[in-house]
Amino acid sequence: MRKILIIFGLLVFVLGVWAISPRPHIDHVHAAVKDIYYCPMHPSYTSDRPGDCPICNMKLVKKEKATEQTTPQSSAGVPGYATISVLPKRQQLIGLTTTLISRKNAIKTIRASGNVATNHELYVLQDEYIKATTEYVTTYRDSRRLQHGRRNWEPRREKQLRLHEIEDQLLRLGLDQRAIEKLQKVSWRATWDQPELLFFKDEFAYWVTAQIFENDLGYVEVGQEAELEISGYREKAKGVIRLIGGTINSETRTAYALIELKGYRGELKGNMFVNVSILAQLGEVIAVPRDAVMDTGVRKVVFVQKGEGIFEPRVIETGWTIDGGYEVTSGLVVGEKVVTSGNFLLDSESRIQSGLAAGEHKHGQ
Repeated sequence: MRKILIIFGLLVFVLGVWAISPRPHIDHVHAAVKDIYYCPMHPSYTSDRPGDCPICNMKLVKKEKATEQTTPQSSAGVPGYATISVLPKRQQLIGLTTTLISRKNAIKTIRASGNVATNHELYVLQDEYIKATTEYVTTYRDSRRLQHGRRNWEPRREKQLRLHEIEDQLLRLGLDQRAIEKLQKVSWRATWDQPELLFFKDEFAYWVTAQIFENDLGYVEVGQEAELEISGYREKAKGVIRLIGGTINSETRTAYALIELKGYRGELKGNMFVNVSILAQLGEVIAVPRDAVMDTGVRKVVFVQKGEGIFEPRVIETGWTIDGGYEVTSGLVVGEKVVTSGNFLLDSESRIQSGLAAGEHKHGQ
């Protein structure tokens, strides 16, 4: 019995020593959890001690403990990104703001430079085109009537080339194909039945030649009103687009638009510089602010607030580029909130967390 008690006592002693003795593997885990400091502007830089960021010299910020850390979640719709959570304190630090997605009447302001047109060049070219058309038609008719074939082919070809040359110049100066067709119907022998031609009016009117960029031509059409700022006189005027040129300048990637001034009573000089603004009404659309969109060149990404401090990356499709933002054709619905400020930092953090999650997953395999 005594031996049994001794053995029992030794067993209790050993168990007690084991219970109070340090556990190397547990201490090692706790030792590994150290304070981490990071740069708010460059979240990829971290340090185990406070100090300044070597990239931008900004003071390093202590990263929150595991229970408060940014938690990555899967975001299957956007490869390379992760849904992240950001504490209110950090949102304030990085200046994060959001806006509500809504429908609005979209307006696109087209800005162009122009100059007061001198009527002489366009008038002369129109006159030459009418004469060239008459000569070509006459030569073609005579060649058919006389059936001289090759003897009349050369004059016909020369007049046809001249006709195309003048037509190209007219298109470059702002006339469209409809105006060219009007010129083709003119016959100087029937002056009482002439179509109304541009710059052929008896009353005096000012015109402005504006250069519209190729990317903006889809927003501009004949009949739209334009606001004009005459730099030399510090004056403003209104005009109406009468014609849009039928040819793009291959060097400037612009087309001429001819704008007739409405009710202007001042005195302008030829080739005076004019700033032109054209408001294109695009109707009601779902719009997103320009600052909310991260355009990678391949896709457009926004961060949508899904809950208190939860931000999800989302790929969107856009349509018209409008004043202050974009038309959204897919990816967002009315009532959602998107980040408009601080999204560059969210973008960096989302990519980092996605990369870390991918690395952990690979390591776990």
